[in-house]
Amino acid sequence: MSSLTLLSCGVAASTAPNQAQANAQGDALMKIYRHDVLYWAITRFLRPWFVKLMGADAQVLDQLGAEDRALVDDLIVGMNPSSARAAGAAFDNQAAMPNARIAGIRAPTLVVHAADDSLQLFHNAESALAHIPNARLLRFEHGGHLVLPVERQAIRAAVAAQLRQKR
Repeated sequence: MSSLTLLSCGVAASTAPNQAQANAQGDALMKIYRHDVLYWAITRFLRPWFVKLMGADAQVLDQLGAEDRALVDDLIVGMNPSSARAAGAAFDNQAAMPNARIAGIRAPTLVVHAADDSLQLFHNAESALAHIPNARLLRFEHGGHLVLPVERQAIRAAVAAQLRQKR
């Protein structure tokens, strides 16, 4: 592998008080994804609540331009039928964190994370940076777990630079 990009990833277990809330959000998402009609109804009629559950503040959506807002909408709508993603959501939510085992990663690694992500807390980015040799952090203050559509131009440029660097 010539390069690795970690986007809002979970890599480290935590006993921090806000981790319980993040776990509860993951549990709720896992349940919602199992039921296509429930997912559709929630994302159609309770979109701000769902976005918050997904780890992004409602203000994140308010600050997006039309093109970026459409990208978020496409992401959420494109997850239908959600039941096809339920097993992946369960794995994301319940798998044991790799913790220090990530030190075995040797590829140059770009860690992209928003400090306000309430689903995958920022300590994950800090842990990745501390354990992965040759890792660098692209930190954003806002964007939550939807940091990609929020900061897509900056992320696109950083990933392109990461890929060029290894050539």
